[in-house]
Amino acid sequence: MERRVASRGVVLALGLIIGLSFAANGSVQAQQPRKGGTLVYASVSGPGTLDPYMASSAVELEVIHNPFESLVMLDAKNATRPMPG
Repeated sequence: MERRVASRGVVLALGLIIGLSFAANGSVQAQQPRKGGTLVYASVSGPGTLDPYMASSAVELEVIHNPFESLVMLDAKNATRPMPG
C-alpha cells in the first residue's frame, strides 16, 4: 500500500514538472532587441586602489582602466601610434 502511494506521488510530481515546463515555454515570447537606450548597472563596490599593479579584483580593474586608458600605443618597431578605436 505504501509503495502505491509513493509511486503516485512521484508520478504526480513528474506530471506537474512537465506541465509547468510546457506552460512556461508556451507563454514566453521572444522580444526583438531595441537599439539605443541606457544601460544602468550596479557595481558591488568601489576600487580599493587606483594602482593597476596592486589591483586584485575585476571591479578595481574595471574602474582603473578608464583613467589609465592609453591614447597611444607602440607598433612592431616601437614607434608611437594613435590607439585604434
